[in-house]
Amino acid sequence: MALAATVLVTTGFMPAQATSEGGDLEEVRAAVAGTFEYKIGLLANLKSETDNGDRKAVYQDGIDELAGLLDGRVQTESDIEELWALKDRAHSIYHETTSAAEKVGTDPAEELAKAKDKASRAVSYKIELLEDWIEGCDDPQARSIVAGGIADLEALFPKIENAQTADATYALKDKAHSIYHSTIDRAEKAKGDEPKDEPKDEPKTKEELAAEALAKARRSTLSLIERKTAVLAAKAEAEMIPAAAGVYAAASNEVEGLTDDAKSAKSTGELKDIDGQVMEIYERAQAAAAEIRSAYSETDEVEDTVSAYLDRLTADVASTTLAAAATEERSPETYAALVAAHDVVEDRVAQVREVADSGDRLRDRWSALDEALRDYRLALVRHYIALGEPMNLQGIQIPG
Repeated sequence: MALAATVLVTTGFMPAQATSEGGDLEEVRAAVAGTFEYKIGLLANLKSETDNGDRKAVYQDGIDELAGLLDGRVQTESDIEELWALKDRAHSIYHETTSAAEKVGTDPAEELAKAKDKASRAVSYKIELLEDWIEGCDDPQARSIVAGGIADLEALFPKIENAQTADATYALKDKAHSIYHSTIDRAEKAKGDEPKDEPKDEPKTKEELAAEALAKARRSTLSLIERKTAVLAAKAEAEMIPAAAGVYAAASNEVEGLTDDAKSAKSTGELKDIDGQVMEIYERAQAAAAEIRSAYSETDEVEDTVSAYLDRLTADVASTTLAAAATEERSPETYAALVAAHDVVEDRVAQVREVADSGDRLRDRWSALDEALRDYRLALVRHYIALGEPMNLQGIQIPG
């Protein structure tokens, strides 16, 4: 039940507690143990996704090596420098294992199944995006265009199911992206189309043109502020190192603080200056946090915090669901609910990844992911309650 306990703790939207380089022995031990658990979870997730026996064996070897060090030296080592060296060793074992697994012969059937799964998920996600778009649009012509795009995407499902090769399947996945973007482009243009029978407007004055340009620039600046605030806030919540999380959180607040200046700006020049301030704050925070992470890990590996967080979260949820599979027959209904909750989490993660860099609607999607995680934790607890065995998951008492 170690994996199930882990997900109850690690899937909350708060930075995991860690320590700076050096520090208290037990704090360092906890941070290093967390790295080992994270890498074990990633490898367990990769192992669960493949049907190739040889590749499974490679992943298991890596898991066993990491678990052996975690249960042995990580728990007993009394030298802080040696503990940090073990952390670096965890990274090495993970990369050596994944590299070795990639060299194992590929099973065409496995690749085709994986491609079909990815393509189907991509189509479902694009349909969901278009359904969300159409709900917020009152323009009949634009709604008709989007409805047609949804129908075109739905028509891809049988083609994916009947695809004979991974390449052909991935081509359908690419087609889904093309349909989505084409549909949105045409719908957006349709929203802006004026009825042809309306008389043309009189030429606009210089003052009117200047006012429109100012309004457009203001909308752009406010959008930039909103998006960068959301991205920085997400990085702060995903960051495992408190000092780096603090840098992101402070930068997010600083960018958001420019909102009033943008609203009161009197010229496009002022708004351009505010755009420059936003990007300067953002890039400065990125550089400062990267420096902290690099010094903390004493390696050249400086991962994107949100991407790494989502990788870790996905691995934890997948591993926890896999661990619960052994109890499926004892409570099939609650296990099915757990699997369904797991699928929702994966869909929400994909939605966050889609906008993690741009920040567009990131806050809404981050909140949706947070809600999916709460539902997953509830489904997990309900499943183990249904088994009728009292237990304690990381301090959370579950009655039998």
